[in-house]
Amino acid sequence: MVSPPSLKALSVFKVLAQFLLIMGILRQRAQLRLPVCPICLTNPKDMAFGCGHQTCCDCGECLTSCPICRSDIHTRIKLY
Repeated sequence: MVSPPSLKALSVFKVLAQFLLIMGILRQRAQLRLPVCPICLTNPKDMAFGCGHQTCCDCGECLTSCPICRSDIHTRIKLY
């Protein structure tokens, strides 16, 4: 027979859940401030394609289709 979790264990889980929620919110805010390339996940997005999606120049130079929507790339714009 399984015993019900103690109040202390429930408290720990509640604190952990709040911590994970806060970390998720902070991660989202950080990504909004410094968007990184969806391919390499390290360089900032500094190239836009005709479809509007963005990557870094290093990754974007060799692409023939957008990594997000898969549309053909005809236009590349360097972002500053």
